[in-house]
This record gives sequence, structure tokens and C-alpha cells, in this order.
Amino acid sequence: MKVLRIRFVRNIAILGGCLILAGGLWSAGERGEGWLWSNIVFNFVQELGVALIIAAVVAVGVERFVTVERIIKILGILGPWKEAEDVGFRRLLASRQDAFEDLIHSRIPEAQHTIEIMGICVSLFREVRKEAENTRDRNLVATFKEQIVGRLEKGCNVTVLSLCRYPTDQQRAEYGIGDRDIYYWREHDEERTNDPNFQEGRRLKGIANKTLGRWIEVLVSVAERVQSAQERTRLLGNLQVMEYLALPSISVYRVDDLLYFTPYLFKRHCRNVPTYAIQGEDTPLFQDYANHFKNTFEDPLTTSAIPDELRTRLVENPLSTIREYRDAKDDLKDKLDRGIEDTWTRQDLAKFRVEELAVCKILGCQMALDLG
Repeated sequence: MKVLRIRFVRNIAILGGCLILAGGLWSAGERGEGWLWSNIVFNFVQELGVALIIAAVVAVGVERFVTVERIIKILGILGPWKEAEDVGFRRLLASRQDAFEDLIHSRIPEAQHTIEIMGICVSLFREVRKEAENTRDRNLVATFKEQIVGRLEKGCNVTVLSLCRYPTDQQRAEYGIGDRDIYYWREHDEERTNDPNFQEGRRLKGIANKTLGRWIEVLVSVAERVQSAQERTRLLGNLQVMEYLALPSISVYRVDDLLYFTPYLFKRHCRNVPTYAIQGEDTPLFQDYANHFKNTFEDPLTTSAIPDELRTRLVENPLSTIREYRDAKDDLKDKLDRGIEDTWTRQDLAKFRVEELAVCKILGCQMALDLG
């Protein structure tokens, strides 16, 4: 208290001295009127007096409020933040919805070289639809799809990892899950079994199927817009849609040197979980989560969600393949709308989207029949 009292008295003395000096200079300035050169000099002195008054007030205020103790406290706050920033941490968002707004409107449309997405059902397009409803932008869904296609055309690598929906017997044996369904487990963890919303994994699986249908449409759009077979091979190879078989721990959305990740919490839907933003490809945290994605992608149990044969046909015979695909899709939609059942529509729509069924139909694969 004694130090503060002394400091306060000293500041008052400084302020008083400055006021007296400035007052004298001001008076001198007033007496200098009528003489050209002296008037110029005294006007300058007068302005200097005003500046001294302002400087004195500011000096007292700064010294009064920015104490050594407060400076130490501020440094104590900034120190840990600087350490967090050095390892890559940038900010904490209240929910994943905040991250989606940034991804949809800014990050993904402006991506330069890398887009990596990892989750359970990868609900990116579903979130775009929600954002379109919230903003009443009817064109947002179509625009966003075109932006993804545009990024691929610019040479951006897009890699998507979603949880495997229907593991083969060999995958189940290697992972050791028997006949258990990981989608069931995760949906059970989000919603209690007596909750009317609990659909035994079908809710999340339905979202995953819809998402895959959107990525198939993106692949077809790229093939349709590129004339050269060599260029189609390169650009179609830039889009990898894969399914991993592992217990999901986090969702990852990476665009160039920015990475958002969200942990999966018990009895919490992903959209309501805090999201962490990490930036800087050379920072430790960024490398840790980027490697998590890379290791999952390279795991032997990770497989392509879109048949390689479709890519081959889109490269070699794009026009006929796209025509067959769209005809098959329109035919399936028509039969579903009219309630007509056949080999390809007698499937649980929670398992398959029309786009995936159409691909299976034109390729003659037995996947839909095996899982029906």
C-alpha cells in the first residue's frame, strides 16, 4: 500500500508539473499573436503544450492501471497459450456445427491441395442440406457439390473414410467382431435402448448410405466433365471414398493446413460435441491427428466403398457408363415410387441408396443380393 501511495503522489506531481508547464507555454502562445514568425513559433509551442497535457494524462493512466503485478498476471495467461499455439492448438468450438459453417462456406470451397474427412457416417452433405435450410439458400447443396467437383478438377486430393457398414465374413474374422454391428454399438452409445429414436444402428447406417450416394454422384460428375482419358484417370484417382473397420474414436475434417477433430462422447450426438481446431502441418498435434487418418487409410481392413470397376468404366467408356448408371437410377426410383418390387428394389432402403443400387446393377455385382 505504501508503494502504491508513493507512486500515486509521484504521478500527481508529474501531472501538476506538466499542467503548469503547458499552461505557461499556452500563455506564451497567446502573447505571440500579431507577429508572423513569433506567431508561428508560439502556435507550435501552444500545440506542444496541449500534447504535453494529453501525454501526462495517458502516462498517469497507464502507470496507474498497468501495474507490474498485472503485467505478470497477463504474461502468466499468455505463456500457456503460446505453448498450446506452438504445438498446433488454435481454438475450441462449442459444437461441430460451428466447424461445419467454416468448412462449408470457406475452407472446402477454397481448398488448395488436401481435403481429408473421417467419421462414422461422414454427414458432410447432410450438414450442407441443414445449412441450406437454415440460410434459406436453395442452391447451396448443388453449389457445394460443384465446388467439390471444382476442387478435384484443380488437382485437390479428396479422401473420405467412413465406418464400414457391411463387413465381409473375412473382415469380421480378422477384426474379431463376429456377427456384431459397430453401427449398433455407436448408436446405442448415443441413445439409450429405451429411447424411441434408437434404431439399432439403422439411423447412422442410413446417413452413411446417403452420403455414399452423394460421393458417387461427385465421381460421375467429374468423369462427365473431363474429355481426356488420361486426365480422367488422374482426377478420378484424386477422389478416394473408403470404409474402415475399427472402433471410431474421433471425426476428422482436414483442409490443407487446418484440421478440426471431434471426439465421440457417451450419450452425446456428434453435432453437440466440442470441436478442436489445429493448424500448422509441421506442429506436433497436427501431425498426430493427420497420422491417425493416414494409419486408418492404410490399414489392411480399410477397403474402397466405390467399386474399382466403376472407375475403370468411367475412364474407358464414360458416356455409355454414365448413361447406363442414370437409366438404372431413374428406373429404380420409378419402381420405388410406384411400389413395384424386383430383384433390385426388394432391399431395405436403410441399407442402400438408389445410387449404390444403380452402380451394382450396371456392374452386375451380387453385393445387394448377398446383403438383402
